[in-house]
Amino acid sequence: MAQSKLNRAQSRFVWMSLTPILIYLVTFVFYPFATSVYYSLWDFFWDEFVGLANYKEAIFEDSAVPEALKNTLIYAAIRIPATIIPGFFIALALNRILVGRGFMIFGFFAPYITSMVAYSAIFLYMFSNLGLFNVVLQALGLPAQPFIRSVDEALPSLALMDAFKNVGFDVLIFMAALQNIPRSLYDATSIDGASPWQTTWFVTIPLVAPTILFLVVIISIWTIQVFEPIYVLTQGGPLGSTRTVVYKIWEAAFSAGRVGYAAALSVLLFLIVGVISIVQLRIGRTKWEY
Repeated sequence: MAQSKLNRAQSRFVWMSLTPILIYLVTFVFYPFATSVYYSLWDFFWDEFVGLANYKEAIFEDSAVPEALKNTLIYAAIRIPATIIPGFFIALALNRILVGRGFMIFGFFAPYITSMVAYSAIFLYMFSNLGLFNVVLQALGLPAQPFIRSVDEALPSLALMDAFKNVGFDVLIFMAALQNIPRSLYDATSIDGASPWQTTWFVTIPLVAPTILFLVVIISIWTIQVFEPIYVLTQGGPLGSTRTVVYKIWEAAFSAGRVGYAAALSVLLFLIVGVISIVQLRIGRTKWEY
């Protein structure tokens, strides 16, 4: 009898603990997603049910969609390594510093907590003809660059700008991972005569591999949903060279007034993000032993 009361009390505690999380998921995840799926089956301009017509148009008829997807994937291919690789080596250097390390970590992390809109507005000036980047290039005797006004340079410029803003997040995560590596492993490699590069390649990187996988997955999800820098700096231009999938969704919903079509694009983007995340987890899945 006492055991039964204990089980009921534990069950009530579990449900009380889960209730806020369930309310959050239902309100901000499941309901919006279900609403998007429902809206995607309608044409609200004519107020009629169109079934899968919006999906058919997005996949087979709208040439701007594959172009936007290509731009998004190129953006991600630049942005992801441009934060993870510097973030790892910065964290590796900071991990060996004892005095002033917290201040330096904050210095790298400060851009991450800055509003993307304000951050993008600053770079709007820095990318201009009289901006900092062209001033430095001309001081070095190099020609000025158009940056975000160029079809070829706009997307890489935005991706690298985004990477610089978010590298502090990677530094913080890598710092936590590096501090969990047993010091005895480094002592053993030192006794064996391993160079710093060999220690990094054969000891540090394998031991932070789960952290690298986590960052690749989470940054991929964030990057595929990029919108603010595109909206503030280029509005998808020049000539659609920076139009990403999320910006295409915004155009469909708020410029063209096609809410149903925008909802269909959102559902497709959700599926794309899910597939990419599953593939990354399967490729990166392995057994880590410490």
